[in-house]
Amino acid sequence: MIKIYTDGACSKNGAKDAVGGWAFCVINDENELIYHESGAERPTTNNRMEFIAMLRALQWVNENLGLDDTEFYTDSALLFNTLTQWIESWHRNGWKRKTGEIKNLDLVKELYPYRHCRFNHLRGHCGDEWNEWCDKEAVVARLSLEAN
Repeated sequence: MIKIYTDGACSKNGAKDAVGGWAFCVINDENELIYHESGAERPTTNNRMEFIAMLRALQWVNENLGLDDTEFYTDSALLFNTLTQWIESWHRNGWKRKTGEIKNLDLVKELYPYRHCRFNHLRGHCGDEWNEWCDKEAVVARLSLEAN
């Protein structure tokens, strides 16, 4: 079973000068890192970075390994709930919610084809080795962009 961990980070969340980073890592059966990616952008939000991390991970795994024997892990309750509870009804309702707009709709629509994957939620900063690793990599990506 391949495990994919994703995370996002943002400073000045949602502000005009907000800078965010994202990261994902691919872990094999022996609990070894076999691939990772990260990136950053501005302006952005933490939630957007969480969504981009998962989208990039899903795309990479789909292109390189296949999705069948893969589990995805996120510490974002919003992302997890979007993928496992809300995305189907939003799609059925023409990408509308009962109460207001769907934030990051562009990314939600891109995530829709992957809605049947195995997603898991874990608490952030709970000591999970790979969740913590992704958190650090997302921060490094953010800091790298901030320095430029």
